Amino acid sequence: MIGQISSITCEKIYIIMKELNLFKELPNEKQLFIEEKRDKNCKFEYDTNIPLKQQIRDKETMIVLSYLFLKYINKDKKIKQILLNRYKDNEIKYQQELKEKYNTNNLFCKESNRKVQNYTNQDLQMIECKKPNLLSKLLGKIKDIFLRK
Repeated sequence: MIGQISSITCEKIYIIMKELNLFKELPNEKQLFIEEKRDKNCKFEYDTNIPLKQQIRDKETMIVLSYLFLKYINKDKKIKQILLNRYKDNEIKYQQELKEKYNTNNLFCKESNRKVQNYTNQDLQMIECKKPNLLSKLLGKIKDIFLRK
């Protein structure tokens, strides 16, 4: 997971962790990765008086921060278990939404009408294709010649 983080996210994480004096609690390889990959041109100011959730709008930064908190910073087993349960519940909800959204019975129906439609033989009749005449064949060959060059 740590290899896929954007440089802007690394910069935000670096600033937040430094402001909260939590950066030293991360393992050395994570610290080095964040320091090397961070975008120093990114403008982000963290205010300790405003809740973190209101300051970070992008999902990637929130995910990485929650992962780092759960894995390396948090030492309380109760809080860790509460977070794990919440993540599990969120994943179950997300999978249920995906299951409903991409249900194979409703996949090809319109959004407004999710019921499976019954078609008759008249609705499903084959369309008869006409054979191309001599002029359309000749034009097709000429187009092929010009498109090759």
